Amino acid sequence: MGTHRRAGEQCGDRALHCPCRPGGAGFRDLPAHHGCEPDGPVPDDAGRSALAARTRCRQRREHLFDGGARRHRQLDRLCRVQGSSQQPHADLGPCAGARGTSERGGTRLHRQRLAVEGRRRRALRRPDGSADRGNAVAACRNARRRRRSGGLGRPVGASPDRRAGARRRRTPSGTRLCRGSERTESGLTIELQNAPPAAPASTPALERLAQQARHELALFDYPPREWVPPRSRDGEQVLDVVIAGGGQNGVAAASGLQQARVPNVLVLDENPEGREGPWVTYARMITLRTIKTLPGPALKVPALAFQSWYEAQHGAAAWEALVRIPKQMWMAYLGWLRRTLSIPTLSEARLELIEPADGLLRLTVRTPAGTRQFLTRKVVLATGSTGAGGRNIPAFVEQKLPRDRWAHSAEDIDFAALAGKDVAVLGAGASAFDNAATALEAGAARVDLYMRRAALPEMNSARFMEFEGLYRHFADMDSLTRWRFMRKIFASPMPPPPDTFLRTTAFANFHLHFASAWDDVGLRADGRIELSTPSGMHQADFAILGTGFAADLSRRAELAAVLPHVAMWRDRFAPPPGEASPAIGRFPFLGAGFELTERTPGTCPEVADIHMFNGAALPSMGPIGLGINGMAHGTERLVRGITRDFYLQDAERFCAEFLAYDVPEARLVPAPSAMPSPSPT
Repeated sequence: MGTHRRAGEQCGDRALHCPCRPGGAGFRDLPAHHGCEPDGPVPDDAGRSALAARTRCRQRREHLFDGGARRHRQLDRLCRVQGSSQQPHADLGPCAGARGTSERGGTRLHRQRLAVEGRRRRALRRPDGSADRGNAVAACRNARRRRRSGGLGRPVGASPDRRAGARRRRTPSGTRLCRGSERTESGLTIELQNAPPAAPASTPALERLAQQARHELALFDYPPREWVPPRSRDGEQVLDVVIAGGGQNGVAAASGLQQARVPNVLVLDENPEGREGPWVTYARMITLRTIKTLPGPALKVPALAFQSWYEAQHGAAAWEALVRIPKQMWMAYLGWLRRTLSIPTLSEARLELIEPADGLLRLTVRTPAGTRQFLTRKVVLATGSTGAGGRNIPAFVEQKLPRDRWAHSAEDIDFAALAGKDVAVLGAGASAFDNAATALEAGAARVDLYMRRAALPEMNSARFMEFEGLYRHFADMDSLTRWRFMRKIFASPMPPPPDTFLRTTAFANFHLHFASAWDDVGLRADGRIELSTPSGMHQADFAILGTGFAADLSRRAELAAVLPHVAMWRDRFAPPPGEASPAIGRFPFLGAGFELTERTPGTCPEVADIHMFNGAALPSMGPIGLGINGMAHGTERLVRGITRDFYLQDAERFCAEFLAYDVPEARLVPAPSAMPSPSPT
């Protein structure tokens, strides 16, 4: 691992954990590196990190994500105008840090930004090679106006249509997206956002790609024999698998079961069609946080990959220019997958109860047309982050504040109603920062983010877990080793991504409070919220809780009938002295295929037919039950567990059929009686 260097210098080791990599070392050195004095007192070296949001020359931070010396000099001039006396990189010579980053290639992110800028400049040239300076000047002038307006490239109150129009310019080759020039103080965010819009649900290019995907699936469709016999009970059809949750995990699970020739599968989702999962509801980031090349729900079928879907519409050059995947585009891709694979999905159908039914499971499902019941052999709960329990909400908030004065970050929030209001956000994770940024972009007068930590985390220990061996075999380790992995994960909170952090600090009305957990809340006589913290009393008009999710299966109503029979980690494992963790102990103890296990063997064997392909799987299965990174491995393990049970349940029947098998092969040599007689000589 490379040693820590200044942000402008390049480390020889650009591994994921390298401090010189954006996001690798965190934010502690931002104020000190730029020679800026923070506006408020700094408690200690670690506490200086997030006060970068309040420095008087925050614009200079852009050079962390820009490798050009020209841009560096522009920022120097800007900071001198604002009164900063100390020059950056004074010990390295003028602009040495920027030159070093540029000449040595910088990090991958630097090079991507420079490549995008180069393509933008080439697009502005006329066919004869001369520069179309009019278009370039207009594009940069519009970008400067948007930067001065604050927010993500538009004045507060501007319509989305106006904002969308502002992102486009005329070039000799037609209307193109202006990528390189439209940046705000948030640096990365606008570049990531300026991707081609998601295509309509169906285009000729996507139809051709869907045909190619079906062709690729057919190439490996062997053996073609249907092996899972249909079942019924008392005239009622029995489904093989019901998947609760139509988001990315639900799509991946259904696709994997199709490829394993499990035919009788139904997906339920409580949302209307096109709103499955978090991407267009409570996910308030601009792009996915993962790299764009992960296989995800494509399950390693090339034509089903996001890259294939993207290039079919926008071309290979646009794919090379894309840094991260916009969340709306990911949602459109998941919808295309669902249609291409013909996954049977019942929308606006909420699973309310799972009951044992003599070797099967009876499901009660609420739909707009009324309550329905299904019989099934297996249930897969692909219910995302909330699958382990529910939203983590401090009890005193629920007890002391009216329900219309606060919301959890995973709920629908009317951000337009927060324009001109003071908003308090509790939490230190990416979701808390996403919601703070969304409120700022909606025109909130002031946003204060409170956290109990004394500084922002500087290490994402989950990065270590991103390798093939762990994805495949975490679940095969003994309980003690898995427990120790989880204790490290739970004790090492993840920092917000750099672009998410900068998305908030681009606003002067954003304020960060360290060591300021909420001790109590109340409602003042004037109707404002009053917050009691170790740093003093504060006020707000609305509160957002970015407090994550709690592991507590008693909060999952659909499991109420079987919960007394479900084994938790605390029931199956006693940690060594000094290694206790009540938080881990509350998670269910799962089997090898994500299935629940019985607390007392033999009391309710049907619990093993409920598979937790969601956040509840983390201690048992590792990071393959939630998120895109390990999705392909998680789906493979889930499908193997389900098909194993199906085959073993019918093993005696298969054996009997084999013993009675008497189908002759086609004759290769005619029978003697059918052979022609020898001709006389």
